[in-house]
Amino acid sequence: MYQQKGLRALRGELINTLSEEEQARLAQSLGRRFAFPNVEGVDSLRTMNAKKLFDFLYFQIFGRHPMSCWYGHRVLENIEKVRKFIHGLPPIKPLTSVTDTTGMQPGLSVNNVRTGSVSVEEHAWERFIERYPGDLASFSAEEIGKKLKAAFLEAISTSLKKHHLVKRIIQNDFQAAEYYYCRRLRLRFVVVVENGRRILRTVEKPY
Repeated sequence: MYQQKGLRALRGELINTLSEEEQARLAQSLGRRFAFPNVEGVDSLRTMNAKKLFDFLYFQIFGRHPMSCWYGHRVLENIEKVRKFIHGLPPIKPLTSVTDTTGMQPGLSVNNVRTGSVSVEEHAWERFIERYPGDLASFSAEEIGKKLKAAFLEAISTSLKKHHLVKRIIQNDFQAAEYYYCRRLRLRFVVVVENGRRILRTVEKPY
């Protein structure tokens, strides 16, 4: 039985349990760029949003979305079912040298009068493109970066209802977060502090 831990800690245990090839197959199925054997510069499951990862695996194993805060533990307790699912995934495709014009610019950061400089994670970049109220497919990375910076600059500090906040803290390995809302785009930015540095962890649509 796994101890009650946050999803980020459980993500580390999951990754350590899987072989590199299993990690690569799983990452590929989630649309990540991940090669086997490992090569410098590719993404890994360790950068993937832990909630999305366990939501996906729980649904594949049990055929329904999780209703409990402890679904990450259920996934790890059924690791052989996880492996069976992974082994049924398509073979790993090698990376190709295709230029991605929407790839995040290295070292991208955003600013707000309330936060100062905030580093942008790739996951937050992807979620901004996905949840932006309009198609950004024809825009360059530089243009998308300008839109992200403008949206974050005008975002105001906000908070979650208490029961949502407690659930979030548990799911995120007891890591607190700051929330900023852009009214124009109806997007909420989630910022965490790690080692004294603010990081834009994700971008979401409030319900």
